[in-house]
Parts: sequence; structure tokens; C-alpha cells
Amino acid sequence: IHWVQFNVPPGVTELPETVGGPDIGVKGRNYFYQPGYGGPCPPGGTHRYEFTLYALDSMLPLETNTSYEKVVAAMEGHILEQVSLIGLSSK
Repeated sequence: IHWVQFNVPPGVTELPETVGGPDIGVKGRNYFYQPGYGGPCPPGGTHRYEFTLYALDSMLPLETNTSYEKVVAAMEGHILEQVSLIGLSSK
């Protein structure tokens, strides 16, 4: 998990490209134990990256640096739609 971002306001249609992820919404904790985005840097071979965007019916009552697992649990029953983009990276 390289990036966890939640509570992005409904009217947002794009996110600025910034180191560590944008300051829109709330940054959750990635698997590098940091809030925001930790970019891919595979040691070798082909790696699969999946970006999933969820439309929810409410904001999540969670704080910055919340784990991915807690965000997923909080989303349960609130997902209206979701879409995924899968990419491959090789070194």
C-alpha cells in the first residue's frame, strides 16, 4: 500500500502532483509507516500497481495517519461506486 488518502471533498476533480501526496482530504498511513504517498521503486522484475478510487456517501470519522485496514473497515457500507487503474512497472 503506497498511498492512502480519504475524505477528499466531493467537488474535487483532480489532485495536484506533489511529493508525498496532495494536502486535499486526509492522508492515511501507507505501508512505509508514513502518511501520504510513497512512490514505487521496485528492486527488480515486474511489479503490479493498482490505484482504486472510492465514492462514499459520507466522510470518514478518522484522523491523519490512520492505517489502510482501518480506512477500509470504516468504508464498509458507505461505498457508492469504485474504479481501479492497474499499471505494471519493470526495472
